[in-house]
Amino acid sequence: MQTFKARSSVQKSSRNRLYAAAAVAAAILVTLYLLTLFGLNTLSGMRAFVEGEGLYTKHQRDAVRTITRYVRTGDEASYQSFQQHLDILDDLRLSRLELDKNDPNLAVVHAGFLKLGLDRRDMDNMVNVYRRFHGFEHVSKAISDWKAADDELDKLRVIGDGFHSRKAELPLERAALEEALKELEESNNLLNEAERNFSASLGAAAHWALSVLTAVMLGFTMGAGGILAWMIVAGHRLISKNDAIAAGMAQQVWVREGIAALHEATKGAPLEEALCNSAIRSLCDHLDATVGAIYVLSQDETLRRRGGHGIDDREAGPDRFSMGQGLVGQAAVDAEIRIIDDLPEEHLRVRSGLGSSSPPRLLLVPTLFEDHVNGVIELGTAKEKSRRLAATTSSRLPSLWDSRWRRRVRGCSCTSFSSRRSNRPRSCRRSKRS
Repeated sequence: MQTFKARSSVQKSSRNRLYAAAAVAAAILVTLYLLTLFGLNTLSGMRAFVEGEGLYTKHQRDAVRTITRYVRTGDEASYQSFQQHLDILDDLRLSRLELDKNDPNLAVVHAGFLKLGLDRRDMDNMVNVYRRFHGFEHVSKAISDWKAADDELDKLRVIGDGFHSRKAELPLERAALEEALKELEESNNLLNEAERNFSASLGAAAHWALSVLTAVMLGFTMGAGGILAWMIVAGHRLISKNDAIAAGMAQQVWVREGIAALHEATKGAPLEEALCNSAIRSLCDHLDATVGAIYVLSQDETLRRRGGHGIDDREAGPDRFSMGQGLVGQAAVDAEIRIIDDLPEEHLRVRSGLGSSSPPRLLLVPTLFEDHVNGVIELGTAKEKSRRLAATTSSRLPSLWDSRWRRRVRGCSCTSFSSRRSNRPRSCRRSKRS
């Protein structure tokens, strides 16, 4: 039940982290989409203003051209054309004045833009650019130059209307015509200068907007890339952590299964030899070991083999060791797990229907009870299984050697050795069970 609860908790935590990561990724994508849309609309609005500046210049030059022709020829149609061009620019001026208001009438704004010849689809973007960026230096300079050009157009209208009024009253002499043409030329020069300033400042504003949007997009992309990279690393760590937790849970289950199997195998075995044989057989089955033996510390301070599995009795070697003698005795003195490779041929031979042989790897596990060594478990494995056995059992086997089993065999010795922290023998009384 505890393992199930722990697993559920881990799964819930993993799901929450995955949901959080998905939410962050979605937020990044939505923000990137909105920034891209904002940038495209802003650039579209700036492009439309540049196009509008070109149309503005065309109408201004046509107005100068038609009023000049009227002064030279007196053609009334030229004067009416002059008025039409100025009316279009006046409507555009009304659009600009309307945009300066806190709550502009967009119908008036759009009407001026339409008369100038702009595409209706660009108008909302133009309005947004004007109102969002009119306070910035480059855009503010372009608007100021636009106002200056409108002021020069007012002067051009005064010159044209004044000449038209005088000509209607009485015929003008040549000197008056020359003076009117000179005034028109001066006004045209001022208009051209204003138009150049307007065009230059509008171009600078467009470049500024492009550079700002590029910097913002680049900064956001780099930041988003960093966040995504961190999320990938964090996700990899989360997966690794979950794998480690899952492996730890699997290890706990494995240990518990081994303990349960050991208890079941030793249940109802009152004699020491039967108990040891059942225990080593259960351990070998659980650990995939091909051969194994249990040595119990006896009264005479020797480790006696009390149980075995898969051992060739005819070539098994000694069945008892003094403390510190051989690999078994040394493992008891060291009180720590030892893994031995390349065993001699005569050591703990494995019996099978095809003959007998020594396993290539040996695992020696001292058994401890209350910080004292009271026996040694010796396990051998076939070569193809040796690596897995060494990796999985060296840290797990002490957990399988349950304290209840140690209590059942501790009475086999009158003295026992402490762990490696102190190698001095310590006496203990023989239990009634022995």
